[in-house]
Amino acid sequence: MVVEKCLLMHPPSKRFSWVMFSCSIFMILYGYDVLAAPKLEEKLLALSSVQTLFRHETNRGRAHHGELWIERPNKFRLQTNTPWKQTLVSNGKRFWNFDSDLEQVTVDWLEQDIGKYPILLFTGPVEDLRNFYNISNYSDKGFSEYHLTPKTQGQYVKSMRFIFRGLLPVRIVIIDVMDEHSEFSFNSTQVNSDLPDELFEFLPPPDIEVLDRTKTTWSP
Repeated sequence: MVVEKCLLMHPPSKRFSWVMFSCSIFMILYGYDVLAAPKLEEKLLALSSVQTLFRHETNRGRAHHGELWIERPNKFRLQTNTPWKQTLVSNGKRFWNFDSDLEQVTVDWLEQDIGKYPILLFTGPVEDLRNFYNISNYSDKGFSEYHLTPKTQGQYVKSMRFIFRGLLPVRIVIIDVMDEHSEFSFNSTQVNSDLPDELFEFLPPPDIEVLDRTKTTWSP
């Protein structure tokens, strides 16, 4: 992706972790000749939308499966199906975090912070990306790999690695400040298709507890 403010920030012991997506998105390829890859900014700007199935694994042995939709600007919907159900949605302004087991949804303003929400790399502006991250890139046999490390301390992630096959995202590996490793593998991926606006809104089911912090805080 939970009663904590943001899974991208502080992964709980059980629920899906956004820092591990987060943003959880990979030095998996070894033994190849290194060539220059297209700039990451060019790769990301070529993606207006992505729809994909994913498997999320951590170095603690936990695994989650689900589906992800993302669209510019700053819209996403992530649903985990196993081992428990959770839905994370943003319309670019608000961020909904629905845990069906807890029968609770929290609503926050979406912070435009790639360090907290690595998924915003796919949906947000990329013009200033190199002001905040050191980026190295390699390419071989149709695969392009990008390694990002923050230029300043105090970030929530130590490094992020993205692997693409052509334009398709294939794998993401994230290491957070607690040295937890998280890997996302994608399949059945479609890019640049039209996605309905309803995907990026969330209507809480009846009889669900709603904690809406946007009513008591200003939009960032």
